[in-house]
Amino acid sequence: MTKYCHEERYQTCTANVLCPFPEAGGDCTTAGQNKVVDFLACSEGMPYDQQGTTDFADTWPCADELFSDDENSNILSCYDPDNAEAPAVALIDQMQNITDSANPAVTYFPDVRIDGVQYSGSSSYRLVKTICDAYTGANKPAAC
Repeated sequence: MTKYCHEERYQTCTANVLCPFPEAGGDCTTAGQNKVVDFLACSEGMPYDQQGTTDFADTWPCADELFSDDENSNILSCYDPDNAEAPAVALIDQMQNITDSANPAVTYFPDVRIDGVQYSGSSSYRLVKTICDAYTGANKPAAC
């Protein structure tokens, strides 16, 4: 299996365990989102001066640092590189189907949606402002 197959499987299982797809009945909490983002930044060689120099072996120290034993166990059970029918394979197909059926269509990454509306700005200030403007809770976050 190539590096990208390993990475794709592991990252898909990480997302499924920590931030399951709402379209598939999952509940992606803020804590789960943060763990996924922290993991991807670690395992993909962030900051940018390290991009392109990572190896799949970089996954393991990041996972050990960021995930609980139960999270690691669930991710590894899903990932299972020796099983051509591991849950990861179906999840990759499911993720592609969700992406293909998005309306409006996903045309770039990251595809950020706020209340179902696709956000296409490039500044973090504008993103925060858009989120704050859409926020309807009683207490706006400090960033607002």
